[in-house]
Amino acid sequence: MSIPKIIHYAFVILHYGDATVTMEAIESIRSLDRGGRNLSVIVVDNASPNGTGEQVKKQIESLPDFYYIHNEENLGFARGNNVGFKYAKNELKADFIVLMNNDAVIESADFFALVEQDYSSEKFAVLGPSIRTPVGKEQNPLRLKMLRGFRLKLTRAYLWMDLLASFLFISPAFSSLLKKNPRSVSTQERSAMNNVEVHGSFLIFSPEYIGQFDGLDDRTFMYCEEEFLFARCIFNNLKTRFNPTIRIFHNEVENRKASILQQRKKRLFRVKNCLKSLKIYSRDFDGKTS
Repeated sequence: MSIPKIIHYAFVILHYGDATVTMEAIESIRSLDRGGRNLSVIVVDNASPNGTGEQVKKQIESLPDFYYIHNEENLGFARGNNVGFKYAKNELKADFIVLMNNDAVIESADFFALVEQDYSSEKFAVLGPSIRTPVGKEQNPLRLKMLRGFRLKLTRAYLWMDLLASFLFISPAFSSLLKKNPRSVSTQERSAMNNVEVHGSFLIFSPEYIGQFDGLDDRTFMYCEEEFLFARCIFNNLKTRFNPTIRIFHNEVENRKASILQQRKKRLFRVKNCLKSLKIYSRDFDGKTS
């Protein structure tokens, strides 16, 4: 698809719980070199229970081309983001839509130029940038190949073991097993790559994708959204791409002061939702041919 001379970008930030972090994400967008492009920012408050959504609203309501949407209930990651995606697509008619975590910060000042150069040469549907965590871990790409077959069965088996261990308060014993799940890519392979699975904390959607879909697969509540997105692209002949020249900082911080019970609760939430998501994924995509 061709793009207009004046390109419109819409950033969707799913807010939950921390106004300071969300405002840092917003400021990183505002600091970018627009170069004559149209720019909109949509903050979707996913029913934050602590009133921080209203705090963000007060800080952005006077800014031009900033929009605030409040969800009456926590819709989860995919459906929460889709509220903003649909608004960007149907109401704002954006050419590129960016879904970014509220704890993500854009570091590349020439972000727009880099995206457009890549789209011009590669015609990607979904683009994933270089995403670094506070400990220096690179989060992209997640996988080089679609999760299926033996790897999918192994992943689900590890999750079931982790669920059992969590109930028995022995989950740390399975950490080494879970790390063996073939999800990550070695540091030697961090060059630009096509048709790989990219991390959900920062996703750039082009007209190729926007023209066909209204956001992410909404059958998950939390976790495994990337697997669904990658499979959707594969089976619809849409290109996913990793571009390491676009740099994002993902301020993903573990709460090491959390009690054992709090850690267990969080782990159970993660594992249960992963299993729910992968049950649907396995049914719909495993064994399917592209």
